Amino acid sequence: MTDREYNGWANYETWLANLWITEGALGDPMGVEEQARYFAENGEDAAPTRMGEWLFEQVQEVCDGYPTGDGLAADLLGAALSRVDWRTIGKHYTDEAIENERQQTENANAAPIGHWSAGYTEPKGA
Repeated sequence: MTDREYNGWANYETWLANLWITEGALGDPMGVEEQARYFAENGEDAAPTRMGEWLFEQVQEVCDGYPTGDGLAADLLGAALSRVDWRTIGKHYTDEAIENERQQTENANAAPIGHWSAGYTEPKGA
């Protein structure tokens, strides 16, 4: 059996996991962003993998709250989670954190529009 790409993601399970994470299934979406920024700043090449592992752990904690027992539902949930490409999702979030940081730095270094000193000339007769 081969995986088929789904909406730009490795497979349906990866797309679905990312969708739920984006929609706040892990609680505060800012917590996910903060964690991605932390890994991006401190993890270098390993950042996507570390972020993916963190996301998997968070999703497992959420899923542990569901009453699946040891039967069919637990097996199906485990199978679906094993198909998720967690590194790809981790890369998505760490890349986004890096880009957001770059944009914030550029914005901070740019002269504000309408800044009082931009093009200021002394009024005549002053």
